[in-house]
Parts: sequence; structure tokens; C-alpha cells
Amino acid sequence: MSIPGATTTITVSAPDAAEPYEPTTFSPVIVGVRAVIGRPSGREAVATGSAEVVDATLTCDPVMLSHGQQVTDNGTGVVYAVEWVMARQGLGLDHTTAGLRRVVR
Repeated sequence: MSIPGATTTITVSAPDAAEPYEPTTFSPVIVGVRAVIGRPSGREAVATGSAEVVDATLTCDPVMLSHGQQVTDNGTGVVYAVEWVMARQGLGLDHTTAGLRRVVR
């Protein structure tokens, strides 16, 4: 069963194997997952310097997702880092919930 009322689709990207001291690059592993990305807490904070940290919550169709991956909102192009993941199962309403973080510099 998929989530009702999806407002966007997402692309999940995983980090590539990197050499020490080289920037981490990400490659898409799953594309076109139906999802909703929201900010139920409305929490936005100013981090060190002029960086702004935006926390969001992802609800999507069941997908293998883990901390350290990235999620791209295909509707807006915004890229988020995955902070935590929780799979919900049962009653035909299986879905994945995740905490996302975006740092705007």
C-alpha cells in the first residue's frame, strides 16, 4: 500500500566510496518514490556563522533508507541529509518516516 496524498516524489542517493580528504559524492540509488516532506515543528535555526539549519520530516512509500544518505525533493530540487529513519508496518499502511536536515549557507 502506498501513502495517501503524496505531494512530491523523491530521489534517494547514497555516498560513493571516497578517498581520504576528497569530497564525498552521492549517486542516485532509488528514483521516483511518492512522498510528503513537511516541517511540522516549523523549526529553523541559525547555526555557526551565517548557516541556517532546517529540520523536516519525510513520509514516503516503503523504501530502504539509512542515516548518511541524501534525499532530493524532485518537485523543488532541495537536497536533505537523512538524520534518522523509522519503518512503519501494519494494517496495510506500510510507510517509511525519516528526519531530514538541510543546511543553507
